[in-house]
Amino acid sequence: MGKFGPSAAGPLVQPMSSTPIPIVVCLAAAALTDCGSGSRDRRTDGQRDAKAFGVCSEDRIRKLYAVPGSVVSPLTTTVEVEVFDDAVVGDAAYSFAIRRDAEAQGEVALSQPSFCARDSVACQDVTCLGIGNSTQVDAITDLPKADVRIEITVEDEACRETEELWIGCLQAGAEDTCTLCIRMIDAEAAAAVNSDCLGRALLDAVDPTDRTKRGCVDDEACFDLWTCQQRSLCHLPVASACYCGELEDPADCEDPSFEPRGPCREEALAAFEAQFLARPDDNAHLLRELFNVADAPSGFALMATANVLASECLLPDGYEGRPTTRGLLEASGLSDAAVDLCMNACLPPR
Repeated sequence: MGKFGPSAAGPLVQPMSSTPIPIVVCLAAAALTDCGSGSRDRRTDGQRDAKAFGVCSEDRIRKLYAVPGSVVSPLTTTVEVEVFDDAVVGDAAYSFAIRRDAEAQGEVALSQPSFCARDSVACQDVTCLGIGNSTQVDAITDLPKADVRIEITVEDEACRETEELWIGCLQAGAEDTCTLCIRMIDAEAAAAVNSDCLGRALLDAVDPTDRTKRGCVDDEACFDLWTCQQRSLCHLPVASACYCGELEDPADCEDPSFEPRGPCREEALAAFEAQFLARPDDNAHLLRELFNVADAPSGFALMATANVLASECLLPDGYEGRPTTRGLLEASGLSDAAVDLCMNACLPPR
């Protein structure tokens, strides 16, 4: 089961010949993870202060960063370069290269972005293409991961300075990718269009109303029901179909003699029992509690939270005039490429 908890800054991998200088990066809704923990490595090969080798004795580069520091393949992050303006002599040239001397590194491609951040003098898009033969697992998301070193060189009329930045490439299946996508939906953006899709709040238990004490990804029963729903999209058009199956009249499921045959029947029963610490009295009992986030003897509304996530966050384009997944992702600031990836993961063409 994947974990998608809050990110924390810190060094990724420490090459023997480098001294890592962590860079603090912020949450970026332009991609699918928290900004991660990209680290900047300064070359310490003994040539830095030797003018005979053309290496600068005074720093040119003020800051290197990538927002986000880790992305899910095949998305793109942007490396930004800021310099000390007073230190640069004359005109300066900036170049980017992929360091390919590390073992089990990720596969990336460099390209020129359409624009750089306001204070950057140069930038470069880095698109993750895969994780190669890496066996790493990301500590934040539990997803397979590979690191990549990007080398940035500044050369002015006096000298040359080279530094490096680590980028993390993650690999996720459709279910994990969809969970990451829904996690990026901004609560304020959802509230502005009267949507209850509090993606991250329900998944990670940062709901400002404190109606949950932990997140859906932290509980097996809740997460199993959520992933079953996103895999089958059984909640469209009615949430009860996940338990009951498709019926001409959904009310038929309330008959005590009816045998439920929905694709998530077992997951719904397990989540109900985990939430209420008992089996439902009958079908009608379970159906009455589908969205009950208040009455949870377990302390957490497992079944209800999974149903809210599916019914509010997984809605296709044009669905009954309600806020759709695409609209919520766009309102939360995700890039076009990220929105397309999310839609393919969460609501693939049927």
